[in-house]
Amino acid sequence: MIGSINIGLNSLETFCNKHNYEVSVSENKKSIFNAIEPINTATNNNISFCRFDDERGLDLIHQSKAGCLFVPSALKNQIKIKPDVFFIYCDHPRLAILYLINEFWDNPIKENYIKKDNILIDASSQLADEVKIGPFSVIGPGCNIGRGTVIGSGSHISYASIGNYCSIGSNVTIGGEGYGYEILSDSDSLTFPHIGDIQIGNNVRIGSSTCIDRASIGSTIISENVKIDNLVHIAHNVFIGKNSNIVALSIIGGSVHIGANVWVAPGSSVRDWIRIGERSMIGLGAVVTKDVNDNVAVIGNPAREIEKTTKRYR
Repeated sequence: MIGSINIGLNSLETFCNKHNYEVSVSENKKSIFNAIEPINTATNNNISFCRFDDERGLDLIHQSKAGCLFVPSALKNQIKIKPDVFFIYCDHPRLAILYLINEFWDNPIKENYIKKDNILIDASSQLADEVKIGPFSVIGPGCNIGRGTVIGSGSHISYASIGNYCSIGSNVTIGGEGYGYEILSDSDSLTFPHIGDIQIGNNVRIGSSTCIDRASIGSTIISENVKIDNLVHIAHNVFIGKNSNIVALSIIGGSVHIGANVWVAPGSSVRDWIRIGERSMIGLGAVVTKDVNDNVAVIGNPAREIEKTTKRYR
């Protein structure tokens, strides 16, 4: 996460009273919660939230290791209380986290660009040896770019850690804010702040005109040896396992988890919060609305499992 949040129990209780959120009794003696993290990666020092008020939400809550959880009021009587977890009940946990970020988040990074030839590089970013950057590109704040990485012209990269020997095409956007809004009424909404980052492993290839969003909280993760084609959109908080291939015009929704050695064929769409198993294949133009098991192939709209007859594409 870019920036930090340090919230003591007294400040957290004051915040909850201000917004009329109900608080559970907890034995958690943490004096400070030091970060806001996704529910599946949060630790006892972290604050997180669950947006789902169904069985999926209960599973996420019961498996989470977060020390403080904003949870739907509708699940209050179904949650197995953990004595060391500070539960906060509210109708809209994601909106509550938005208010929390707006009130307590400290962003230490201020843009400070230095022009080198036809390239802008923020003073907070670090570039290793042998990095090559095409003209009219912008390396924004919070970047760390590894040895031998090549970036094409007209690309814009911010809040990203990029490994060694990566290839990034032209007109690529990495680290921009994703799509996220909380609807307050028919005529009013709030933008959910994106305070996370992007982690890109070694030997990753990203094609031209592709967009990869920074995480809302936590990280968007592209593992080593992943190959991403031109004109792909990868939303916030996505995880892509090593050696996977995401081919042209594919759309990967927020918080999707893609296992290792997966093939996503051209024009595919994967809805948010879907898990795709290792060595699976998403067929041409598939619309994936349900989890996909390991080592299977799916195709169609909605995607359905078919016999996997080839090993060529993973």
